[in-house]
Amino acid sequence: MRKGKQVRRFRGSELEQRFLGNGGLGAATIAAGMGIYPRKMFYQLGWTTLPGLRGIGVSEFRATPTDAPDEEHGVAVDFASHAERDAFLHDIEEAFAARRFLSAADAFDTVKAYALEHGAKR
Repeated sequence: MRKGKQVRRFRGSELEQRFLGNGGLGAATIAAGMGIYPRKMFYQLGWTTLPGLRGIGVSEFRATPTDAPDEEHGVAVDFASHAERDAFLHDIEEAFAARRFLSAADAFDTVKAYALEHGAKR
């Protein structure tokens, strides 16, 4: 049986109702594996660091899609949709618009902590 037929059989079936109705932890994983619901996308977070008279500022945040997130040398975040990604970029831009840092390392650590906190809230 081809995957397309399997997906059509699953949609609207009693099996789908059991998984989604019970809110089971496996429902999203199984549905994503069948190609019904989108999987999380991983993004590498980037930004511009600019020196200023009052300290270092960070701005122009961007999220680049990646298959291999690099948590060791960068900041990787995952989003379920493009709308969630866009909302996060808007929020982080607002949060760091007026903040200044004494060093680039301090700025990096603070941005990374903000991104990890965002992940924990979901």
